[in-house]
Amino acid sequence: MKSKLLSRATLRRPFVVTVTAVAAVTATACGGTLADESLQQDPELSSTECPTEMPRTGSCSLAAGTTCRYGDCGGDSTMLATCVAGGSWEIVTMSCNPPPPLDACPAEEPVAGEPCYVDPAATCGYKDCLGTPSVTAKCKDYAWQVVEMSCNPPPPPVACPEKAPVEGTPCNMKSTETCEYGDCYGVATTTAICNDQKTWNVAEVSCNPPPPEP
Repeated sequence: MKSKLLSRATLRRPFVVTVTAVAAVTATACGGTLADESLQQDPELSSTECPTEMPRTGSCSLAAGTTCRYGDCGGDSTMLATCVAGGSWEIVTMSCNPPPPLDACPAEEPVAGEPCYVDPAATCGYKDCLGTPSVTAKCKDYAWQVVEMSCNPPPPPVACPEKAPVEGTPCNMKSTETCEYGDCYGVATTTAICNDQKTWNVAEVSCNPPPPEP
């Protein structure tokens, strides 16, 4: 089966430089059109029967030999999807030199596997979790890879308990705060600090002479 070489004579325009055949890939969807009428076995077949988006894996119901074009490189297609005998897609991708401008991260969280053309070195973040994104998306091989992490913020710090806590019991307070209990002529007799392991450190001192009975 033959197909046309997609190229342009004008050097200032982007041009296709590489052809790579793959089984099935995800690519930018630009609306399918027939690549070559000579490839059609059914003369009644029209370009409107090509899938709107670049096909991935799966069966092809078009006539064998039908080729649909996607992508753009200065007016030339960069991706070809051909329906081969047996009812499956054969995908061919071609690099574009120079490549078209890269898109910025989308405002909305993308869907994994959908086409993209964002710098693969860029990481797009979504769903804030205490100042850090809980969803990250990267564009790899022109398809979105999305990773979602659970956001489990700790409960907000609480005030000092009404009664002096027990040494080693769990706590949830800032380690810079100290809880004080008891009174020895204006000085606390028990201090409790919530350490970094979120357990209580409790220190007690005796009062001598003891304060008078109330």
